[in-house]
Amino acid sequence: NVDALSDSWQSFKVTVGNAVIPVLNDVMEGMINQNEIRERANELLKEGIAGNREEALSLAASLISISIIAALSLANQSQKQNSYARDLAEATKYATQASDWIRNERNSLGWTALYELDSGTYCLNDFPADFTLIESGNCSQNAYIADTRYTRQISLTKDPDKLTVTIVVSWFEQVARQATIEMELQPWH
Repeated sequence: NVDALSDSWQSFKVTVGNAVIPVLNDVMEGMINQNEIRERANELLKEGIAGNREEALSLAASLISISIIAALSLANQSQKQNSYARDLAEATKYATQASDWIRNERNSLGWTALYELDSGTYCLNDFPADFTLIESGNCSQNAYIADTRYTRQISLTKDPDKLTVTIVVSWFEQVARQATIEMELQPWH
């Protein structure tokens, strides 16, 4: 049983990474040493925490199990946070690409061409030859940035002397997530 647990532990170490390995190594080393539970049970008996040997063994095993569960929970939470941070960084990169592209289009086509677009939402999963060719409307359900799981939409809001552009990159990871950049463009005089 300890050998099977040790084999499972080795494959778990590979998938979790180095964030919590030192803590889990300490726990596993304690479990592999079969005398650990007996020694802890004897301490519980001596301290009067357990009334008999069976109770002491049960308490010692429970304490070690709780330690393992806590360490695994920490590893799981750490892995989720790392995954979210990586996905958010990727989404922010796609939003920044769109922001840079829109500024370049304003610089090359001029403010007037940009401002002539209707206010509304546009799907921008790829960059057309020029800004005036983008199609209005939300991205369809399966319209993703090429070879990704992200969608990118922009919303244009016109005021008399400025154009507000909101770029939203969305993805789904158990829940809907998004990264947003808002920028204001004004005519150059």
